[in-house]
Amino acid sequence: MQPSTGIEYNREAAAKVGRINSGTILPVAIRESAATQVSAIMRVATGLRKILEEEVELLNKDPLADISEITNSKTLYLLELSRMTRRMGELPVDQAVHSQIMELRQALSLNGDALKVHLEASRSVSETIKKAIRDEESDGTYTVGL
Repeated sequence: MQPSTGIEYNREAAAKVGRINSGTILPVAIRESAATQVSAIMRVATGLRKILEEEVELLNKDPLADISEITNSKTLYLLELSRMTRRMGELPVDQAVHSQIMELRQALSLNGDALKVHLEASRSVSETIKKAIRDEESDGTYTVGL
C-alpha cells in the first residue's frame, strides 16, 4: 500500500526507504518525523503518569486534599497528549508506545479510584456542614421532640 502523495515509488526506492509494520512505504523524512512524534508522546505520557501517581499518593494521604494544581497540570498533559495522538494519524504504534499507553491506562484507573474516594469524602463533609447549618438556623419549631 503506497501513500497517496503523488510520489512515484518503485521497488528499489522502497528498499532504500524501508517499510513500517503494516507494509506501508514511507519516505525517510516522514519516518524521522514519526520518530520525533513518538519520542514526544513518550515524554508527555511519562509526565502525565507521574502527575497521576502524585495525585493518587496525595489523595491516599489526605482524601480531602486540595488537588486543584494537580488537576490543572493533568488537564494540560491530557490536552497535549490528545493533540499529539491526533497528529500521529494512522502511523503504526511501536511496542514502546503501546507499553507506555498501557501503563498510563493503569495509572488512570488508579487515579479514578482515588478521585472517587476524594469525591465521596468531600460529599460527606459537605453533608455534615449542611446539617450543622440547618440545625443552627432551626429554632426547633418544626422538629419532632423525642
